[in-house]
Amino acid sequence: MKGKSHSPKNARGFHNLEIGSLISFCFEYDSDNDELAEDPLFIEINDIVKAQFRQMNQYRNKTTKLITYEKVLPSIQESAYETSLPVQIYQERINIEAR
Repeated sequence: MKGKSHSPKNARGFHNLEIGSLISFCFEYDSDNDELAEDPLFIEINDIVKAQFRQMNQYRNKTTKLITYEKVLPSIQESAYETSLPVQIYQERINIEAR
């Protein structure tokens, strides 16, 4: 699987990650339609524990999906704002809105 990272400021941070790095994205999640929001609520690099803690505490009043990818090969810097990042899914975690 190849993810594409785009940043309005600079994508070099993703390009410079070592192979084996874990990148966690937390999205608002519509479980009825299996749809993710377009933009992530947050991103954590190499800290699954912190990502899960934020998902469960900071966003406990939203249904969210935390997807963690592992960088598996060197990335290709396409421009200052775009990097192709070969990744595989490492873990997915859904947190249902607390009522």
